Amino acid sequence: MGRGVVVGLGGVFLASPGVRRRWADVSALAPLATRLRESMLLASLPRAEAVAAAMHALGGQPTRLIGQPGALAAAGAWSAALGVSVGVGDGSLVALLGSALVEATIDEALAAGKRVGVACGTDGGEPVEPPPGGIWIDDPWAGEGTRGVLGAGVLVAAGLAGVDVGAALRGADAMREACEAPVAENPAWSLARALRGLAQENRIDVIAHAAGEPALAGFAAWASRAQSCLLAASSPTFPARPLPIHMLEADEEWLRALGTGRDRVLLVWETGTGPLPRAVHDGGPTRLRVQLPGLDAEALGGAFFLWLRALELLAALEDRGR
Repeated sequence: MGRGVVVGLGGVFLASPGVRRRWADVSALAPLATRLRESMLLASLPRAEAVAAAMHALGGQPTRLIGQPGALAAAGAWSAALGVSVGVGDGSLVALLGSALVEATIDEALAAGKRVGVACGTDGGEPVEPPPGGIWIDDPWAGEGTRGVLGAGVLVAAGLAGVDVGAALRGADAMREACEAPVAENPAWSLARALRGLAQENRIDVIAHAAGEPALAGFAAWASRAQSCLLAASSPTFPARPLPIHMLEADEEWLRALGTGRDRVLLVWETGTGPLPRAVHDGGPTRLRVQLPGLDAEALGGAFFLWLRALELLAALEDRGR
């Protein structure tokens, strides 16, 4: 990524000589990497122009966002990091289709004279007819708490709350380009290979997502949930993965609890602008560190894409269906 995301694997190599010995051997991954080069999980990102047009059609004021709880939590991952309130305005309404409750709320909003944006995928490839007085937002990921964080519905609500959507999509697109690099130079492959290697060599497969600074607590919570959802499928070659947790890295109590087992790895999300990173210490959990190039929309867009792509690759390495 042009602004310099850093995937720090020093803790992995310290904890696992086996992973270090195998790291340079990427020849066996070539067929899989070729097959996964064109991702179906993140096939296309929304267009900034389409998001801006929907924002204008909804009146340009902070909007209320409704959807299933996971989708709303994904929107909240933008809020905490950027200091904005996504989806809690009293103007128009953006509805992420996917539950009966959402449809009932649409009817109530229309009856109250609110402008409504309905976010969903196409109907058999055809545009969706919005309700009278509403607009349609083309978003095949609406209602998801995983990919939905980069979906048009969430981005419209985020843009109306003050998030620079153009910068967010530029960051995601730059990370997409970085994640098309060969395996040895690819940040998503680095994360996936490190996690797979720790599980294979050391039986370290309980992942705790840590926010290196409070502003990234929402991001760590989203990353934990996305991992749970995308790796939920069973694998014929790998046992069920324990559900991850999320925490602040400064939480001494959680760190002590994690340090009581040898099967845990701490994945720390940070920017380097918050409190100084903790040193890797003897007896503590193995740490991987991902340093974002800043705490802004562009950096977050890239980080969201990076983790989704890494999870897709990890699912393939573990032979888990989607």
